[in-house]
Amino acid sequence: MRILGLFLGLAVICSNANAAIILTIGTGSFPVGSGTVSIDVFARSTASESTDFLNGDIRLNANGLQGRFTPGSSGTFGGAGFLGAGNLNASSSFFPNVNRTSANLNLDFNVAQLFPATDQRIATLSIDTTGVGIGTYIITGANFATLAGTTSSVNGSFTLVTAVPEPSTFLLLGGAGLVGVCIACRRRKSDKDAVSIAV
Repeated sequence: MRILGLFLGLAVICSNANAAIILTIGTGSFPVGSGTVSIDVFARSTASESTDFLNGDIRLNANGLQGRFTPGSSGTFGGAGFLGAGNLNASSSFFPNVNRTSANLNLDFNVAQLFPATDQRIATLSIDTTGVGIGTYIITGANFATLAGTTSSVNGSFTLVTAVPEPSTFLLLGGAGLVGVCIACRRRKSDKDAVSIAV
């Protein structure tokens, strides 16, 4: 009897642990000086969970110099290609701190949306990287909640790398190199002719 009770207890614990909406914040790599960049946020369910409400914070590094959410909106959600498209009753986002390093996302659907077992895009974050140096910066989800109260999140990141030269810059560099080769060839030819005359 005790063994049966133990198994039932474990089953309840496992079912509660598995019944969750999991948010995954994407990653991206951009050249320094890219300005505003976009990172997707995805959601899935481990137990075909439905909800008509999703609320929580997305946070960047605490230092405002390491990327900030763009003024006016932290991103886009609810449109074509997003989970629950056409069923979003209201959505809002605001910045709890002046550095705009945290954005509260609130999605309220007309009817409960079924979250599938595979990742579906629910939002696209807009992050201003102006003045941010080379490096990798973490994006975290915090305090997310649904009506069922079972939500977890997986951190994402954005990486800024050395700026890649424009194609026109490559052409200029290539042209300069070609001119240098031609000048070197002429010098060699002149030196050879001078040696021939001397002989």
